[in-house]
Amino acid sequence: RKGRKGKTATIAAGFTCGDDELKTVASKLKTRLSTGGSARGGEILIQGERADEMKAILRELGYKVK
Repeated sequence: RKGRKGKTATIAAGFTCGDDELKTVASKLKTRLSTGGSARGGEILIQGERADEMKAILRELGYKVK
């Protein structure tokens, strides 16, 4: 919540792909979750507490998730 005016956000980090692919993945996540977000610096930020849903979608897309 720090730096987000008290709003909750879910952050996925550790991506080793390029910025173009990162933005594509973020776009797919935002569409599937019907929420806003951003992608920069190897991280994807999604508005709201959506960790479980995000993990499931990333697994479907072929990413390894902790």
